[in-house]
Amino acid sequence: MKKTKNPKITIPLFRKWQKLKKGWKIFSICLLLLLLVIVGLKIRGHYQKQKTITIAQVSKQTIDRKILRSGILEYKGITEVSSTTQGQVTKIFVKNGDSVEKDQVLFEVISTATPEEKAEAWSAYLTAKNALEEAKQGNNKTQAAVETAKQSLLTSEQEVKEINDHGYTDNEKEALKSAEQAARYTYEAAQSDTTLVENRIKAAQADLNVAWLKYQTTQDITMTAPLAGRIENLSIEEGDVVDPQNELANLMIISNPRQVIAVTIGEIDAALMTASLSAEISVDAFENRIFPAFVSKVDKVGKQNDDGGITYTAWLTLDDVYPELLSGMAADVEILIETKKNVLAVPNEALLYNNGHYQLVIGNQDKQLQAMKNVDIGIRNETYTEIKKGASEGETVLVGYRL
Repeated sequence: MKKTKNPKITIPLFRKWQKLKKGWKIFSICLLLLLLVIVGLKIRGHYQKQKTITIAQVSKQTIDRKILRSGILEYKGITEVSSTTQGQVTKIFVKNGDSVEKDQVLFEVISTATPEEKAEAWSAYLTAKNALEEAKQGNNKTQAAVETAKQSLLTSEQEVKEINDHGYTDNEKEALKSAEQAARYTYEAAQSDTTLVENRIKAAQADLNVAWLKYQTTQDITMTAPLAGRIENLSIEEGDVVDPQNELANLMIISNPRQVIAVTIGEIDAALMTASLSAEISVDAFENRIFPAFVSKVDKVGKQNDDGGITYTAWLTLDDVYPELLSGMAADVEILIETKKNVLAVPNEALLYNNGHYQLVIGNQDKQLQAMKNVDIGIRNETYTEIKKGASEGETVLVGYRL
């Protein structure tokens, strides 16, 4: 029996593919792969978007609004003391940590100036003193001249006012007016001379002060405490040579060990900040420790910075004396401006800002968008933002959703 061959099954699309040239085949394959990649990216993007979105509820929270700043710890009362004499320290009567009373002896210095230097300094002082006396005498003369010129001017002005009450000729009238003008010039010149003399007195007084200080540097001296307090930063020893021109103080007296911090704030914060606000201080040297403080004062006069803005200085005082905290330590400051309890709030990341409005994306547990709501916000901190209007407690919001 003769076998019948099965007819070939042909697919029109496959036959058309066979007839395509090699270049078109490559192009078609590339186009197909590109479409597959695009579809895959869209699917992946949708998945990633769903993965980054989290859900949260509008809930009641306590929100603390704080200002974060940094500053340097300083003692509230500190006075530098240095020898006014250039010489050698012969005796020191105190040490670091000692408590001293006002006028208590601190140390003694013998001047290293030669007799000639002492005589020269004294002579310069006397010369400056005489120059001041001469300037003061000149001022007395100038004041007398001003008074005389003033009286002459008043007399001339009165004569001009009464010029028509007498039978003066035109020439006489002109003479009286000229005399008034001359009296005015004389009075103004005398006033100008007074200003010059006053400036000479100020300069002479400054020269006298310098001469006296220079003379003091040539004399033996016993330094005493200008006020009561605790000795710190004693930088001299017996036998050391000291010089008043040295910027380093010989010692410091801490009259008030309470520490303060000055911080710079902007206009908006300055309007909200008042004295007695609570604050917390932290320093790198004492990790995990918080030192309570309060705002003791806020400057009312601002300063213009390089950018043209206005800044103010707020002063914070620590609640207690902490001996372990040293003046000059860098500190971070948290100032509590406002606290709101039991207010509706959402995570900061849940808020969108669109067309001039803050918005919340309302969704469900499957992270599906259900509605967009405009809301009014209140205070915020680093975590939560108060919702004053536009949302209800318990509503589900999508966090991280982007339009």
